[in-house]
Amino acid sequence: MSRSWRYLAGGWQLSGILTAQSGQPYSAMVNSDLNNDSNSRTDRAPGLGRDTFYLPNFVSLDPRITKNIPIRERVKAQLLLEAYNSLNRTNYTSVSTTQFSTAAGCAGAPTICLGPPRTPFQTPLSTQLNFSPGSRIVQLSGKITF
Repeated sequence: MSRSWRYLAGGWQLSGILTAQSGQPYSAMVNSDLNNDSNSRTDRAPGLGRDTFYLPNFVSLDPRITKNIPIRERVKAQLLLEAYNSLNRTNYTSVSTTQFSTAAGCAGAPTICLGPPRTPFQTPLSTQLNFSPGSRIVQLSGKITF
């Protein structure tokens, strides 16, 4: 193999981070204090068990390619190509868990009166990334070490 071919073909590194997990469980909630324990954030929807629903599964791939280029005995350059969310997938990390809320006009009703919440049940609320959902980011950088 010629020296120039080894120079071009050698010094490559491939690395990355793959995250894949099943969706996290959550319970359907009611925004009122059904059991009168002074905590309206812990009351599950009537007739449903704990952790009955699941968030969508989560998959993320962030690859990195590095080319090491020797310049002198103790000096080397590196070219790095990195991609974030290379699958261009939106990963939801939370949804609206309120299935029922206290209905308007139910004051003084002898039984519990529940209606739909302001935000529809299971509406996505947040994603994994701080930038716009589903966006792919690619960056090229270089560094010299000596």
